[in-house]
Amino acid sequence: FQKIFEEAPPTKPSGGIARPDVFADMELKAKQLVQNIGYVGAGTVEYLYNAANDDYFFLELNPRLQVEHPCTEGITDINMPATQLQVAMGIPLHRIPHIRRFYGLEDVHGSSTIDFHEVRYPKITKHVIAARITAENPDEGFKPTSGSIERVKFQSTRNVWGYFSVGANGGIHEFADSQFGHIFASGATREIARRHLVLALKSVEIRGKIRNPVEYLVELLETDAFKANDIHTGWLDGILRAKSIAVPTNTPRLVLAAVLYRSHQFVKSKREELEASLAKGQLSTVLVKDLTAFSQTITYEGLKYDFLVQKSGPEVFSLRLNDQSITAKVREQPDGSLLCAFGGATRKVHGLEEPLGLRIICDGVTCLMPTIFDPSELRTDVTGKVVRYLQEDGTHLDAGAPYVEVEAMKMIMALKTGEAGKFNHLKPPGSIISAGDLLAKLELSDPSKVAKVEPYQGAFDDILDIVEEDETAADKCALLLDGFERGDPTTLAKDLTDDNVNVVVDEAAQLLQRYLVVESRYAGRPMDAVVQELVAEHKEDLTKAIDVARAHSQLKQRTVLCQQILKELLQIYANRRASGVDPAPMTLVSALAQLAALPGDAYGDLALLALRVSLVANDEAPTPRTLDTRLFDKASLTRGYALIELETGSAAATAFLGNLSVETPSKLTKPGRGGEPPVVFVFFSAASDAFLGGAKTVQAALENVLEALALARRDAKVPVTSSSSVVIRFPGGWGHVEPENGLKALDAAAFAVAARLASLHVDALSVRVGSQDLSMAAPTSTDWPTFKSVSKEQADVFSPSPLAKRRATARRAGSTFCYDFVGLFAREVTKEGGDAFVADELVLQGDALETQAREPGQNDCGMVAWRCAASTKEYPEGREFVVVANDVTYQSGSFGVKEDAFYAKVSQYARAQGLPRIYVACNSGARIGLADELKPKFRVAWVDEKNPQAGYHYLYLTAADYQALPSGSVQGKLVGERFVLDAVVGEKDGIGVENLRGSGTIAGETSRAYADAFTLSYVTGRSVGIGAYLNRLTRRVIQMKQGPIILTGYQALNKLLGREVYTSQDQLGGPQVMHPNGVSHLTVESDVEGVAEIMRWLSFVPRVKGAPPAILSCADPIDRPVEFVPTKAPYDPRHMLAGATTDGRFLPGFLDVGSFKEYLAGWGKSVVVGRGRLGGAPVGVVAVETRLSEQRVPADPANPDSTEVIMPQAGQVWFPDSAYKTATAIRDFSGENLPTIIFANWRGFSGGTRDMYGEVLKFGAMIVDALVDCSQPVFVYVPPHGELRGGAWVVVDP
Repeated sequence: FQKIFEEAPPTKPSGGIARPDVFADMELKAKQLVQNIGYVGAGTVEYLYNAANDDYFFLELNPRLQVEHPCTEGITDINMPATQLQVAMGIPLHRIPHIRRFYGLEDVHGSSTIDFHEVRYPKITKHVIAARITAENPDEGFKPTSGSIERVKFQSTRNVWGYFSVGANGGIHEFADSQFGHIFASGATREIARRHLVLALKSVEIRGKIRNPVEYLVELLETDAFKANDIHTGWLDGILRAKSIAVPTNTPRLVLAAVLYRSHQFVKSKREELEASLAKGQLSTVLVKDLTAFSQTITYEGLKYDFLVQKSGPEVFSLRLNDQSITAKVREQPDGSLLCAFGGATRKVHGLEEPLGLRIICDGVTCLMPTIFDPSELRTDVTGKVVRYLQEDGTHLDAGAPYVEVEAMKMIMALKTGEAGKFNHLKPPGSIISAGDLLAKLELSDPSKVAKVEPYQGAFDDILDIVEEDETAADKCALLLDGFERGDPTTLAKDLTDDNVNVVVDEAAQLLQRYLVVESRYAGRPMDAVVQELVAEHKEDLTKAIDVARAHSQLKQRTVLCQQILKELLQIYANRRASGVDPAPMTLVSALAQLAALPGDAYGDLALLALRVSLVANDEAPTPRTLDTRLFDKASLTRGYALIELETGSAAATAFLGNLSVETPSKLTKPGRGGEPPVVFVFFSAASDAFLGGAKTVQAALENVLEALALARRDAKVPVTSSSSVVIRFPGGWGHVEPENGLKALDAAAFAVAARLASLHVDALSVRVGSQDLSMAAPTSTDWPTFKSVSKEQADVFSPSPLAKRRATARRAGSTFCYDFVGLFAREVTKEGGDAFVADELVLQGDALETQAREPGQNDCGMVAWRCAASTKEYPEGREFVVVANDVTYQSGSFGVKEDAFYAKVSQYARAQGLPRIYVACNSGARIGLADELKPKFRVAWVDEKNPQAGYHYLYLTAADYQALPSGSVQGKLVGERFVLDAVVGEKDGIGVENLRGSGTIAGETSRAYADAFTLSYVTGRSVGIGAYLNRLTRRVIQMKQGPIILTGYQALNKLLGREVYTSQDQLGGPQVMHPNGVSHLTVESDVEGVAEIMRWLSFVPRVKGAPPAILSCADPIDRPVEFVPTKAPYDPRHMLAGATTDGRFLPGFLDVGSFKEYLAGWGKSVVVGRGRLGGAPVGVVAVETRLSEQRVPADPANPDSTEVIMPQAGQVWFPDSAYKTATAIRDFSGENLPTIIFANWRGFSGGTRDMYGEVLKFGAMIVDALVDCSQPVFVYVPPHGELRGGAWVVVDP
């Protein structure tokens, strides 16, 4: 006890226990003792006092000052260290002023002697109590602790004084004395001094890894025994033994403080992690979802409190415990502590995560929230697969024994037990496991090591929500739009009320603008591109970028809120007279226009609502649509379909979503896979004067129809797989236009809007002009999108295409049905001036390819091909090329044995004749199939049939089933009546590794084809595994924006990595990856644009391999001046090639005007390559970038430590990537029989360590190889102000 508290004086009646006369005798004996032994100096004589009979006993003499000497100083006003030094200097006690004053002598500086054996000092008039501050844990019997100290806060007052030997950022090591502070409180009586000490201890704040007894000391001081001084040397030991005193705790308060501390730290750490990740160039924002909603578990006193935590404001947390909701405000202070407002008060909270749990300090009360470990549960800390158990089920294992081998990241590792016990398997070998999965259980040898924790089922009483300060409905809506959880958005929007309706309109406009600030960035753009832009914009304060990403992560809730706001506005403006609303303010008009224009399915319903509000607010609401039954027989034109009406924004157009898989419109929903795809029906009544202006005005009419269709398809109920059927009626006939001319205008208009027809999935388009019925050719036809006459009976009845399901499957993959590419090629050839296009399907008959006329979709494998003949500007007499395409609707476009054989034959067919070969890639890689015929037959020999998780011995077939199978379809051995399986071969070829053999075959064939013919890949939808390799081996690649080129799917990689790293295939092989690395030469927005670029590329290529390229008659003569002249200052080399507009005047460049097309623009930016024409002759060009460019090496999302690297590249210098690009372009030009013009302007190669390591020497040498192998003329032209130095001269002049 005396190591915790000291007090003085010990005599009655000031509060002590000793009689004054007995204490005087003790003092006298102490003086005699030190005099007898000749000790001179300060010292302490200790006695043991028996208060029952006033006896005392000598304990020890300490010839020094002790740590409690300030108690003596406090009651005597004598400076003990100063007095000790003066005595050591030889000054007698009676000459020391402090001593003379203490003995009541008026002449404090006098020299009269004092008989200290006889003279008594005056009566003591105050009391002092001291408390030692130690690094000890009172919960464990004042067990010493060690560790760092972050903060010590104590303020001395007139009645309390203290000192600390350790300050902030200090510590107590394991070899030090545990005491590091001492507090002394004084008062006129012991009780007053006690009260002062209690208050002082309550104000002490100590934070760090050590424990301290401050709160416990307060409880001791408040005991009745201490107050009455009814204590003894065994008093504290008895209390500790009986655990009769504990710091009073409020369980709900401590648990809430703990969950708020952990939640705050969790969000803070996630933000810091995300900020650090973005600073490195990592573009994944997966962690954003953890900023707003997560779970937290607190364990305390045998109960587990499971909280659902939501961030509902910058400083506000909403907690859900069972059925109780609690709201709290949390603010971090500069010292790291938290001010938490909950339970009707604001509390100061400190926390520290320790190995044993969370130590939480709330309102000065310290508590440990323990981490519960259950050693009976054997869990994996890795993600992978169970390979085998190292111990038999039921075996007794010692602690630390290896029990299982698991495979993770291609490594085998053993997991070990933590305690001893009987071992039981749970996961069978071969199981796929994630970190934290339970693999096995131990029946512990010592069951006491299992902590029993029960979930808390109740609710916290007297916990009040905080009062939200001046938070309006608009404030709550704004917080939801900022990405915080604020409850039901519909309710929030309805709470936007005010006596002045115009205030509501202004608030609504501001909220809609707040939504647009975020979504206008994201709409229609790749996520990575948006994040990269945000990081660049806010690189000085990445929290702003995180705030935007957090808001977008709550897109669904934010959109629902804005939809409800728009509905409220719709009511206000629809009842403008009753509401008294002013005309729509410009802020609202602007917001509505922007919302209506947001691209993407996620914004469809919102855009429709915005358009409707805009029309109503401006008194432009369309006349209610009523389908003219004289023109449209809806029942026949939508035969068998359940319908729901859609918004078109036009009084002339009516639209419906139809579905064959439901009976009533009320049940109309998005269909599942396999059902008949929905159809969007649009009926449009057009004026006949549309034909008066020819193709231009007819095109305008068609565009109006398609605009209405586009609006209808924005409805969220319309799935992306749906097709469109458009019916247009011109009741007035051709008007004053001859039918032949009117039909030509209609065909021309259809050609002009063909890209829109394809993007809106218009598979059927019928037109009635007067009494003449016309129907658009099917997308699979070479006549698409022209019109042909049909009968009235055909025109009045809608018949879904037999290919509708397959088109829906292709659209689900993000592509176009393979047979519909025939129509896209035909349209492009005709659009570019050709007058004929024929596509003969190639079919494998036996071992040979034959052209065959058959209906589209009759293929029996996942690969189709055509031999195409086209009349083009370059070859009016016709040219041929071969198109081979994956059919993604056939077993997901996977490569099996038949597909491999067919692809190889088509490729060989094309290169044998020297024909250009176009590969349209949309696939899922090599096929891994299942022997379906065996699935219902195989049996499992379980270890325990009642517990399948215990594993199995083997798979088997019954003897009867085995004998019924064809020979060789399975391998194994007959054991009794069971055929135990070793391997499944299957009845059919093409479901196993034979597909990999075929993949190797077509990879080699594609490589050979590049040398023997012009090869080009167009990637749409996706291209996986061997599909990706075929694209690269083809060398020339055009990639559609929705066409990732990948080796492994992102979900599989996430499983391998054991965490959510990737969120889309685009992160692995989208255009933002494949264009900068040189795999993709071009990127396009749609399949229509993709086919256009294929034909444009073909326009530079000879009819067959080795033939001279076609030379066009050119309106741009070769003897005209090249008016754009390069300057000494850095300039854009594209201007030198294609020309540029300067001061309002176009200055032609080196090549024919309008002929230049750049390729590989995203890669090796210090060099520009492309194709163009010079005097009508096609050429390949290589030019030099004279300006500073950058090479961006993105951070690897799978490696959190990797960092984005931006490497500046000086102009007129070859770097590894641009040197490789140059060599690649020269080889491609040579393979296309194109002369090459090199506009040489290099100062040399970058020869620094980084670029030498990056293989610049190797790629520079490849330029020489490419030029040596080049079979076509190569011109090296040094442009004005150009230069060619050193190694650069060497490589271009081999």
